[in-house]
Amino acid sequence: MIISDEAKAEEILFDVGYYRLGFYWFPFEECNKSNNRKHTFKPNTKFEDIIKLYYFDQDLRNCIAKYLFRIEIDFRTNLVYTVSNHYKNNPIWFADDRCVTRKFIESKFQDIYDNIKSKYAVIKKHHDKYRNDRYAPAWKTIEFMTFGEICILYSNLIDKKLKQEIASRYGIENVKIFTKYLHVIRILRNQCAHGRNIYDINIDQSIQKTEYINIRNEHKHNINGILQVVFYILHHISENREKELKECLKDLIDRNYSIKDILRPFNELSL
Repeated sequence: MIISDEAKAEEILFDVGYYRLGFYWFPFEECNKSNNRKHTFKPNTKFEDIIKLYYFDQDLRNCIAKYLFRIEIDFRTNLVYTVSNHYKNNPIWFADDRCVTRKFIESKFQDIYDNIKSKYAVIKKHHDKYRNDRYAPAWKTIEFMTFGEICILYSNLIDKKLKQEIASRYGIENVKIFTKYLHVIRILRNQCAHGRNIYDINIDQSIQKTEYINIRNEHKHNINGILQVVFYILHHISENREKELKECLKDLIDRNYSIKDILRPFNELSL
């Protein structure tokens, strides 16, 4: 590896850490298969390019995150509004086995609720005021559930028409496909939230090619396919937000032209 400024390299290594930075020089190695690494770099590999990839990934997380949170909030609101209006006389439908599966109620929900109750003052105040309530109503409780928890709640709704009504807000009539797309977004959201590298993300679940999204085989597990799902869902929430995200990504890719070969999945996006 070519290191033109050793003092600067030392400063960065103390800041970022050798092990963490290793995820970013991985694609610069001669053999970058994880089970056969030789730790030998390709000719003319520059430390500066590795750092450029590191900051690209950091900027990428920052660029994407706010739009993932927009999707999360919209989905939460959609879920609460749609189901609560369907069960108007049942404000705690999320704990009623006529509305959600008994499996969810018995194996998941109580732990979720106990955690919410212990953390959030507004829920504690609700129980101080309404001492006979076992749970706070849906519009309070679900506000404090994680994205993963509300995805699980959605999957455990008993009424299939309700699930379809929620999915149709995002231009998808097939509930199974919508549930899979939610899972893909959830993975990316968690990777961003925990500061993981996402430029080379490789998810286990294959992203399904559908009438909604045409994903090429080579992108069914990587960031290209995941972002296509994000674009599609975001488009049905706000076309302006979709446009903003694409502009942010295009600017980021254009500014990192020197490492364009590594960013090939991004270069093949329609931005």
